[in-house]
Amino acid sequence: MDLLPSERDQEGLQAVFQSVFPVTDFRDVSKLEFVDYAIGNWECKCGHLKGLHHLRSTCKNCGFTITTDPFHPGEVLCDKCARSMRTLRTSATSAVTPWDCS
Repeated sequence: MDLLPSERDQEGLQAVFQSVFPVTDFRDVSKLEFVDYAIGNWECKCGHLKGLHHLRSTCKNCGFTITTDPFHPGEVLCDKCARSMRTLRTSATSAVTPWDCS
């Protein structure tokens, strides 16, 4: 549940949808392709966090997208370049703005 559509492995619902689609009619005139799926709209009760993008940061060294925890800021290791990066509390609109979600 904490992965963006582009980050999902080919298992579970993702694998089922990938195996069923594309669907074509019997004359091959129409084709329905699977793009991605989402289950509900996740939103923090304070309204500052929406979706999953607030759980991602970009490595300043290589530009790789890193999964972070906005409620427990600290050091995170980049999976691509193995450099350590300090993370801060983030909001959905600003990468370094602190806020209190209670």
